[in-house]
Amino acid sequence: MLELVGAAVKYPYGARLFGAVDAVFSDGEITAVVGGEGSGKTSFLKMLVGAVETEGSVLLDGVPAGADRNAAVMVFDDGALFPFRSAAYNIGYPLRVRKAARDDRDRRVREAAEIMDVAACLPFAVRGLNAEEKRRISLSRLFVREAGLIVIDEPTGGLSRAEAERVWARLAPLLRDKAKGGCTVVYSTSDPAEAISVSDRIIALHGGEIRQTGTPSDFVTHPADIWAAQAIEPRYNVATCTLSEENGVLKLGFGDGRALDISALRGRIAAEYVGREVYAGWYPRRAGRPLAALTGEDGFCEKTAFAQRTLHGAVITTENGFVVEGEECAESADIRPSAEGLTLFERNGERSIMREDK
Repeated sequence: MLELVGAAVKYPYGARLFGAVDAVFSDGEITAVVGGEGSGKTSFLKMLVGAVETEGSVLLDGVPAGADRNAAVMVFDDGALFPFRSAAYNIGYPLRVRKAARDDRDRRVREAAEIMDVAACLPFAVRGLNAEEKRRISLSRLFVREAGLIVIDEPTGGLSRAEAERVWARLAPLLRDKAKGGCTVVYSTSDPAEAISVSDRIIALHGGEIRQTGTPSDFVTHPADIWAAQAIEPRYNVATCTLSEENGVLKLGFGDGRALDISALRGRIAAEYVGREVYAGWYPRRAGRPLAALTGEDGFCEKTAFAQRTLHGAVITTENGFVVEGEECAESADIRPSAEGLTLFERNGERSIMREDK
């Protein structure tokens, strides 16, 4: 078990990241850390393994992180490879520094290379290999020795889309197996699909702050703020609206004559925001579904600016920048969010003003 108690990273020039984090990463749990460039993902992972100076406590099975060098294994986003050394030397390097017997080391290197499908690369210098092979070699280090904590920084970082999909397709089930064996797995990614695919929990970072922690479904049903929603869906729709109440009807006005009756959300929206401007947010899949009562219905159909077919239907972007996922491409799209898919956020801070479902 990995436990954080008031943990923060403080740099010499005064920056202090993550505030004071209290969290528990259970044995067998897989956690994805998501965020854009500069969000603090690498620093967060280094904090978990004791690779940076940390305030508070980071404990792995009750022992301070980094105190037992055999307790955790981390693969950095750059691979940390020796370019003029062979793939075999690079994979076996963690065993070399631990003075493992040569026969045992060679056996483990072969097994790890076979796991990541790079056994054919073992005799060759890393500098002559392609990006995908280099990444697979660095990831092979996860399997040359046993550890209670596995930490991976951007498993598919720097790869083309096709390369990333192949590497992730190989790695993801291996991480599940590690977790089933009781290992705690934490990985960072900029790819929302990778974040959701195998994780039990997601931590969303922005600007060195944790914006939300929860299950993938928590992010879909109750995003804590706009940054958290966009971390798992960059196409998340956001519109400036006015929240009002007329004759007992709770309305969301879009400022151009369009208005939604959102009375179904009464009791879930903080009352002090009635009469004020808010942000309305919804996922592309939550658009196009009518609410119980609606005014200005035709006004929610917008002309299509771009439409793209997918294996599951179509993704339509309207002229005003809203994104809708539908069954097929069309010249116009209904952008209305469904009641269950709508989240309102405050204008200052962009935090959710929604209460949990009753």
